[in-house]
Amino acid sequence: MEKFFEKLLSIDRKIIFLLIALSTAVPLFYFYPQDIIANQASRKYNEAINKLEEKVKRGEEVVVLVSGEYDPGTVPELSPMARATFKRLLDMKVKIIVMGLVPMGPPLLMEEFNKLLKDPKYSDVKYGVDYVNLGYTVGNAVVIKGMVKNIKDKYPVDVMGTNLDEIPLMKKVKNFDDIDLIVDFSSMGGGVKTWIQFAKKTTEESMDIVFGCTGVMVPESYPYLNSGQIKGLLGGLKGAADYESLIKEPENATKYIFAQSIAHVVIMLFIVIGNIAFFITRRKRD
Repeated sequence: MEKFFEKLLSIDRKIIFLLIALSTAVPLFYFYPQDIIANQASRKYNEAINKLEEKVKRGEEVVVLVSGEYDPGTVPELSPMARATFKRLLDMKVKIIVMGLVPMGPPLLMEEFNKLLKDPKYSDVKYGVDYVNLGYTVGNAVVIKGMVKNIKDKYPVDVMGTNLDEIPLMKKVKNFDDIDLIVDFSSMGGGVKTWIQFAKKTTEESMDIVFGCTGVMVPESYPYLNSGQIKGLLGGLKGAADYESLIKEPENATKYIFAQSIAHVVIMLFIVIGNIAFFITRRKRD
């Protein structure tokens, strides 16, 4: 028995790395339905978006601004939650404005949005009427602060160079007074704080904001959720899977989190086996 465990302890670490890699990669080729229990932050995110449906049913025109502040390195966490959010918004038939405070934000958001538009059920969704892409403009906080008075001050044209005065949707949207909800997807530390500080309505009514972020940003984001400064929070891959579960549309996040779970189980098994082998073989060394 001791010889067996001694052999285990002498296994080349490359083999361990290979097994962990396989435990992560192989599950990605299978879709395993899971009973995902959404946390409170994800449920609040879902509730904030569902409230928009009440306005739609009353015949009101609802406008949602979706902003992206992330890059390709965080796509596995943020793009699935963006896709699920876009899908829910399209199903509710709300108007969507896409923008970003970093150069890669809008293209990554639109990549997910355009994939959804290939579905025949969204064949009646028209650019300029149901959605518009404002793209990226430099300035961060300065951009948001300028949009409080008039969006056209910071975005005179859309991403294709079309004057906003020529876009039907933007003729009805002057500033944050005409926007019902801001959805921010960010991998930037403190990213949502900029929206909280500067995105204001000209009335006394507060600007509703929900936030999707990478896993490492979750702890710093909870104070904003607990204080009510943001109405909902999706944190990392788990948050994305939570939201897919809540809207009953399991896709990439559900698949990714299954692969992540398998990898975690394999790592824990290695830790347990390694500790057992260490203590058994230590008696011989003593």
